[in-house]
Amino acid sequence: MAIKKKTNKTNLILLGLATAAVGTWILAGDKIKDLFKKDDPIEPTAAIVNPTNGGGGGGGGGGTKPKQIEPTGPDLDKKLFKGAKGDEVKRLQVIINEIEAMRGRKTLGKIKFPLTVDGDMGPSTFAAAMDCFPSLKADGFITLHVARLKWAYSLGYYNKPFSGSLVNSARVTQYQAQYKLGAKDGPK
Repeated sequence: MAIKKKTNKTNLILLGLATAAVGTWILAGDKIKDLFKKDDPIEPTAAIVNPTNGGGGGGGGGGTKPKQIEPTGPDLDKKLFKGAKGDEVKRLQVIINEIEAMRGRKTLGKIKFPLTVDGDMGPSTFAAAMDCFPSLKADGFITLHVARLKWAYSLGYYNKPFSGSLVNSARVTQYQAQYKLGAKDGPK
């Protein structure tokens, strides 16, 4: 005599819900991800209103100038010298800390890593930057873009994942090329 197994309705319902969730993710995953993304920063050229035409339609009068939206994000080409301060220096300090961590370095002379991320290109940050970025010695300054190129190269060299911070940049293709070059040059 065969014994009939009782099917657990709760397990079947959970299995059906899980299958539906996976199917939904496969079919509409990109749209779901977009719902949770922060808005992309506005490109400076797209956000500036043309002052010659008054910014658009409408009747006469008005007399108010259209407001121009300032570009957002760091200035990748700002020249950072010893004594510089600001958000770009903070980002540079983070990159220096990342590169030195990949190298396994805890100190450089009297400088201890990780550097304090304070946005001040004081003597410690400047000395660490000179060690990380040889172009600083030759040029007398470093830009965030050059630092990011070295960081991307180092990530590839040390077989680390490509950083999401670099993905959101307008210069991502340059960073990806450096990452690939670093991976090619890295230890096998």
